[in-house]
Amino acid sequence: MSLSRKQNKLFEVYVAKRSLLGVNPRDFDIQDNSKRARLERLGLTSLRYKLILDAGSGPGTYGLLLAQKKNEVVGVDISYDAVKMAKKRAFIKGVDQLFHVVVADLENLPLRDGIFDVCFSGWVLHHFTSLEVIKELARVLKSGARIALAEPNEASYIFRITRYAEEIFSSLLSEVGLHTQNVTPHSYEDYCRSLRKYGFNIISVSSCYTMEPVILPRNISFSKRLFLLFSLFLRGLFAYFITKLSSPPINGTDLLIIATLKHKSCELR
Repeated sequence: MSLSRKQNKLFEVYVAKRSLLGVNPRDFDIQDNSKRARLERLGLTSLRYKLILDAGSGPGTYGLLLAQKKNEVVGVDISYDAVKMAKKRAFIKGVDQLFHVVVADLENLPLRDGIFDVCFSGWVLHHFTSLEVIKELARVLKSGARIALAEPNEASYIFRITRYAEEIFSSLLSEVGLHTQNVTPHSYEDYCRSLRKYGFNIISVSSCYTMEPVILPRNISFSKRLFLLFSLFLRGLFAYFITKLSSPPINGTDLLIIATLKHKSCELR
């Protein structure tokens, strides 16, 4: 079964809206440890006083952690509801002067060429059928800048099983904003090939697994909430033990890639 579909950006906006219904800005704090673990493995938690692009920033789950380290972060997301939530969370955490977020399409960024020191994108690029979006990310980076990607690891058979399970329960998961039609299973070779195409040197490719708590909208019924939490907990427990027993290095569900932009080619201008 192929999961690759033509990207429907309006549907992506709808899914984001569903996932945020009734959610309190402080609810996202329970995911901070898992988000921070990914950033640490990508070498981003040591950054200070950098200008960072958070590409596909959602409700600010990663960008706010980077802003708390005294970096200036520009978040970009296609969902107005996600941007609104991110602004609320930035104010609550006292980093609204360092974290700026705008509604925009990653394939058409309203940003100048060559201004960012770092670009981070967390679980975003697999929503694009084409990885040409990397070309636009490269455009706004300085020469020598770093890009860090955290994406679903399609090389992990655990994650492939998860994909099939999501298809079976797609209606229920869509109802709470946990399933999207915009999925294209890119391999780590696909990401590396596209990064090289647009002028990046690959620094490292690795994987990990972080058992991340799930945030559900508060307006769903108790029975649905119980079923989803129990199912997702079992999935997480299964993935945790299989990852621990598997052989390294690309066995975790989270694919992590670090690369640097070696030059600004004419094609990128």
